[in-house]
Amino acid sequence: MAAEGIRSVLAATDLGPASEPVVAAAAALARRLDAELHLVHALEIERLPDLEHPSFPARIRQAEELLAELRRRAAAPVPPASAVVVNHAAHQAVEDRAREVAAGIIVVGPHRGGDVGAHFLGTSADRVIRTAQVPVLVVRRALALPVARMGVPTDFSEPSHGAMDLALRLAEPLAGGGGGGEIVVFHAAWVVEQDEAAARATLESSLEKAVKTALERAGGVAGVPVRTALAWGVSPVKTIARYAEEHQLDLLVMGTHGHGGLRRMIAGSVASGVARQATCSVLLAAPRSRAVGGEDGRERA
Repeated sequence: MAAEGIRSVLAATDLGPASEPVVAAAAALARRLDAELHLVHALEIERLPDLEHPSFPARIRQAEELLAELRRRAAAPVPPASAVVVNHAAHQAVEDRAREVAAGIIVVGPHRGGDVGAHFLGTSADRVIRTAQVPVLVVRRALALPVARMGVPTDFSEPSHGAMDLALRLAEPLAGGGGGGEIVVFHAAWVVEQDEAAARATLESSLEKAVKTALERAGGVAGVPVRTALAWGVSPVKTIARYAEEHQLDLLVMGTHGHGGLRRMIAGSVASGVARQATCSVLLAAPRSRAVGGEDGRERA
């Protein structure tokens, strides 16, 4: 079931309470993709004492022991190809390790410690999704594969097309295999006071056209039905998060904007906001010019 171009999955762990579902999700993903699994933990250099201090080697050993235990407990039955502790800032360690193992997907938790369902995205995870060259899966809770419902919000923009392409590309390994999974492509529409019927008809037509075009690009998806829906609201972020919760989506797949990563507006991008507020896991597709599987870094049609 390997998805073309994805041969390696990298799980970034802080060894805190939220680490186990992150590593378990990465292991399940690697198994479904027939890909290698790699684990990385970063020791924040600026937060540690002098590197020559006697306690530094002890910190390294402790981290390695905790990572080894996490590897045994959460990654089974997919033995990781590697599990390393890196002395670097977390986001840079993840970025470097992703390059070294040619990761096709990076898996992170929402923040350091605490409840993985909290509406929060920590600094390290945020910087990873802003700079990653490949899709990033933000794990909010235990993610069982295959998923029953995968949601793809679209605003009909180029990044949304990229997210739809990614969802269709991963449809069989993530939602197929006879598990009865489906993909729901939906649009967060503004509430209108007049002529709602006309607005609905226009948007439904646009959704059907977008899905048809994406399926043509993908060459079809076997065994995973794709349907469309409208979600009405005022705030796109809240509307998407609410739709995901009310319809019990297991996974959201969204595109990110920007040429150098996820560019955050003053109020935050929709993708960034959803990654903070959604109670389900969110797979953020890298901008299409940087997404895994592209040719020579060029944007794909």
